[in-house]
Amino acid sequence: MKVYISAAQAFSPHDTFLSEKLPGEVEVMQGVMKFRLPDFRLYFNPLQRRRMSNLVKVSSICSLECMNESGIKKPDAIIVASSLGSVEESEKFLNKLIDENAEFLTPTNFIQSNHNSLGAQIALNLECNNYNVVYSHKTASFESALIDACMLIEDGEAGHVLVGGIDEITNENYELKKSIGLWKSEPFTNLDILNSKSPGSIPGEGVAFFVLSSVEAEQSYARIDGVSLYPYSDSQDEVLEKMLAFLSDSGSGPEQIDLVLTGNNGDRDSDAFTIELLNSGFRQSIHGIYKHLSGEYDTAASFGLWFAARIMREGKIPGYARLNPVEREIGQILIYHHDGFRNHSFMLLQKCQSKAAR
Repeated sequence: MKVYISAAQAFSPHDTFLSEKLPGEVEVMQGVMKFRLPDFRLYFNPLQRRRMSNLVKVSSICSLECMNESGIKKPDAIIVASSLGSVEESEKFLNKLIDENAEFLTPTNFIQSNHNSLGAQIALNLECNNYNVVYSHKTASFESALIDACMLIEDGEAGHVLVGGIDEITNENYELKKSIGLWKSEPFTNLDILNSKSPGSIPGEGVAFFVLSSVEAEQSYARIDGVSLYPYSDSQDEVLEKMLAFLSDSGSGPEQIDLVLTGNNGDRDSDAFTIELLNSGFRQSIHGIYKHLSGEYDTAASFGLWFAARIMREGKIPGYARLNPVEREIGQILIYHHDGFRNHSFMLLQKCQSKAAR
C-alpha cells in the first residue's frame, strides 16, 4: 500500500484548524468538549448561514480548506464517515413532529438530518460529481471510510480522495449516553483521561478531513502503510496477535514502531486493557494519547490520524501526549483504537521518503 496524506485539517475543542503547529498545551475543560466554531461569515452568505446546520457548515469549511491545502481543485472521490450524522437536525425534526402533531413541518431539518447530506453538501461546494459515499458504522465508521479510500487509490480508480470523520454531540445525545454509562457520572475534566480510576469516558466531538493521494508530494505528511479492523475481542493475547500480524502484513514489526498512539478515553477498564497491551508488546516504543484534546466520539480516530500526521511532520510528540519516557526518532507510528473491546483498529503511518532522506 502506498497512499500519502497530502493535506489534513481538523476542528476540535483546541486551536487546531488552520494551525501550523500542534497545540502548545492542553487546556483544562470541564464537561462536554465542543469543537471551536469558525467565523462562518468568511465562508457563507446570510441565507446559507441560516439554512445550513452548524455541522454541515463546519464540515464544508474543513473539507474546503483541506482541498486548498492540497492544491488540488477537485477530488476523484469524496468519502465521509459519520456515526450520527447531523443528530441536532434529527432531534429538531423529531421534536417538531411531536410538538406540532406531524403538521406544518418544514423539510429543512429532515433533509439535513440525513447522513448523506454531509457528503452531498461537500460535493456541491466543490462541484464534484465523482464517487461519493458516507459510512455510518458507529465506531468503525472512519476506519471503514479510510479503507475504502485506500482501496480506490490502490486499484487505480482514484488519484486523490477527500476523506473525513464528522460527529457532533447534543444535550439530548449526551444525556442518553450518560444514562447507559458511556460518560463519567462524577464531575470531570479532560485531564482525567491521564489517570482515571472510574468507568465512563469524556464526551467530545470533532471534524477532520484529509486528502489522500497516490503519489508523494512535497507537502505530504506521511505515507499510510496499512489500515485494519477487528470486530471484537476482550483478550489481550488475541488483540496483540492480530496487531503483530497486521504489522507483518504491512512490512513492519513491533521493534520498528517508534510511537504507538492510542485512543485512551478515561474509561478505567478500557484504558487498563490498552496500557497492558502496550507494555506487553511495545516496551521499546513511545506510548502516546490524544483524546484529552478532543474527547470521545464515534469518529474520534479521525482526530487521532490528524494528530499522528502532525507529529510525523513536526518529528516529535508533545510532552502532554506522552505516557512513558522512551525517546526515539519518529519514523513509524501505529495508531491503535478500540471501543470497549469492539472495533479494534490499526493504522500504520510511515515517514515519507523525501523527508526521511533529509
